[in-house]
Amino acid sequence: MIRVKRGKNAKNRRKKILKQTRGFKGSGHRLYSSGRQKLLKSKILNYNHRKVRKRVNRQLWIIRLNAFLRIYNSNYSQFIRQIKLNQMQLNRKILSQLILYDRQNIFKLLKNYD
Repeated sequence: MIRVKRGKNAKNRRKKILKQTRGFKGSGHRLYSSGRQKLLKSKILNYNHRKVRKRVNRQLWIIRLNAFLRIYNSNYSQFIRQIKLNQMQLNRKILSQLILYDRQNIFKLLKNYD
């Protein structure tokens, strides 16, 4: 039987995992077995947090809109209802950015749809 030497393959496989775990705390970036576990966990959390980030951003846009509208004796729910009735094609993200960066012209824009 011919001897199979495959140490190079195993070393490369381990190096690939440890290269991805750079910056991890503790033994996660030094040891292969704990590094592999931490890498798997980090990928799972990364996937989940990408979904959570979308939710959090939407909540932020709604909070900004509501805070802005309450200054002018209105509220978020009435405002969104008016937008839907007028068939405006502005979403919450764009409205939130308009409030942040172009506060003077947002009234002109909204009066056109009333």
